[in-house]
Amino acid sequence: AKKIAFADRYQILGDPEHVDVNVAEILSHDHVAKRASQIDMKRANLTPSPENQEGSDTTYFLAADRDGNAVSWIQSVFHGFGASWAIPGTGVLMNNRLTGFSLDANSPNFIAPGKRPAHTLNAWTITRADGSLAHVGGTPGANIQVQSNFQLVVNAVDLKMSPQENAEAPRWQHLNKSKDSSGDESFDGVLQIEKRVPQETFSMLTSLGHCVEELPPYGHGSSVQLLEVLENGTYIAGSDPRCEGHAAGI
Repeated sequence: AKKIAFADRYQILGDPEHVDVNVAEILSHDHVAKRASQIDMKRANLTPSPENQEGSDTTYFLAADRDGNAVSWIQSVFHGFGASWAIPGTGVLMNNRLTGFSLDANSPNFIAPGKRPAHTLNAWTITRADGSLAHVGGTPGANIQVQSNFQLVVNAVDLKMSPQENAEAPRWQHLNKSKDSSGDESFDGVLQIEKRVPQETFSMLTSLGHCVEELPPYGHGSSVQLLEVLENGTYIAGSDPRCEGHAAGI
């Protein structure tokens, strides 16, 4: 518990004249419960990293019409209220995605004039050979977006899941960490998997040397929205039960 508390401390604590410390958030029931759930009573934990504070202000939706036109749309201001500046007269907030730049001159994402920063946003559509619409999908989720979308495409195309089956299916996510608390550079991150996956899978992955963590049954950090258009023209949609979302025909 101390390690977790200090991990949060190192991330948020600072001179309140210069740092906006959200005490209410760090002491909220949801935050405390989430952090407490990371405690393993049977073994000492590695010194945990601060909780991932990547932008959570990302929205995804899709829309399609009877003529087979579709929009797969994702938008993000990155942090809450983005850059805290709105275009006058519009109410449209500017994002603060420039924080995605690197200050390492050797990085391909090194900041430079006229350059766009790397970011995590991606959305997708799949068409048939004749150009007709087959699948549309996407999700928020920072660095797990592309991991989620990979699983969604495999489930839809290879495993022939319906959109709702696909949205509800167990998912995994890999979180990068450069080293463990001992300084072991070979430590290459944590593979988190929803516990609805058979335990044999967890055991197999662990035996292969993966650092595996079990997520709650629907604990994956995504909010999937999906559409499939059958060859007969039928539209089928699905929405992720992990968070707010809805599929509707209008």
